[in-house]
Amino acid sequence: MGCEVCDAPCAEPSSACLICGWRSEGVNWDRRPEAAAYEDLASSLSEDNPLLAVTRGRISGSWRGKLSLDPRLLFTAYGNLGITSRDLVLQYVNARTGRALARAAATLPLEAIAGIDVEEAHSTSRGQAVRLSIRLDTGESLSMRAYGRLAAAAKDLVEVWEGLTGIFHTQSAEVETLCGHCGRSVERAHHFCPYCGQEKE
Repeated sequence: MGCEVCDAPCAEPSSACLICGWRSEGVNWDRRPEAAAYEDLASSLSEDNPLLAVTRGRISGSWRGKLSLDPRLLFTAYGNLGITSRDLVLQYVNARTGRALARAAATLPLEAIAGIDVEEAHSTSRGQAVRLSIRLDTGESLSMRAYGRLAAAAKDLVEVWEGLTGIFHTQSAEVETLCGHCGRSVERAHHFCPYCGQEKE
């Protein structure tokens, strides 16, 4: 029998879903899937690259990362998605256990991402649903549908991405460039070189 919300297979009809946390009995969402997602993703990362936001849900899209070589990944449509100050991290999940299929995770540098958006998906009486869409510079894409508390977490992930994007833009504007005429280092993006007065190329 599948979860009424995310369609993930459930061990027992009365148990909470191990992917989205939906409880068929009771009003509160089970928080164990959130904890498992964070724990599994954190275990795949180094201590100097901590997680800033995490969500979990049903995955689709053309990008599956280097881990797509693992044949087990062909039989799962669910995964954990996290973001650090450097990378987007994808880890596939066994829907029947709620845990990662492998300790390793596929990482994608944030500089390789063209955009991340989130929008409301179909609304149900069982809670919020959102679709997270990720576009890569290569033209590949990845989307995730998240539910309940994990839908709110997906929105948090996008907010983190937007904050980091602002940092990247600021840093790129401050990168030193060389004047094409005099060869001197120019710290800021001036229209004219402050040393020789020539228009920058």
